[in-house]
Amino acid sequence: MLGKLKKKKKRVKLLDYLSLAILLVGLILGFMEGGVLGSLMIIPLWFIGIFGSLLGLIPVVGPFIYYELIGLIFGYLSVSVNLDLATLVIFLYFLGISLLYTTISTLALILLIYLKRKIK
Repeated sequence: MLGKLKKKKKRVKLLDYLSLAILLVGLILGFMEGGVLGSLMIIPLWFIGIFGSLLGLIPVVGPFIYYELIGLIFGYLSVSVNLDLATLVIFLYFLGISLLYTTISTLALILLIYLKRKIK
């Protein structure tokens, strides 16, 4: 039993490292734009961006929903601290992740429809 626990390796994905790098860049830019309050505001925006990028799993319209819904939330939260560049960096990074997810899910949907029609 102990051997199985030791053999289990934790795999870290490349997007995890990039996401943490974007958080670090956002914290630095947030501090430069809004001081300590600006850098503290970046953390909830980062979490919202992470969960918002999962909207990209919706085929075809995922990034549009992300752009409209999460864009409004980012705008409302960042206007009080006057975060422009930091918010833009985090928003565009997760929009790119959302586009990647929706591309994969749309291609999978097209392939599934093609295979269903070919079988019949």
